[in-house]
Amino acid sequence: MDFLWCLPLHFMTKTVFAISTLIFIILIYRIIQILVNDLNRLTSYGYGYLAGLTILFIVVFFIAIFSGIKIRKRSLSKKNTF
Repeated sequence: MDFLWCLPLHFMTKTVFAISTLIFIILIYRIIQILVNDLNRLTSYGYGYLAGLTILFIVVFFIAIFSGIKIRKRSLSKKNTF
């Protein structure tokens, strides 16, 4: 874990944004697939699984949004400095 401290912060933020965006796309695909194909066959466990995926989707969505905002602010502040 000591090697993480030598990485620049902007690189880690971009990595978090990329990974969270990828997980976001996978989760939205799985949720839509369940809603389209298996909604009428869901048991109570299936609804719990769908609720868990939805909660995870919301958490990953906010991680992607906040890391994207941080990247955007950093890029704008670099453009405005002389």
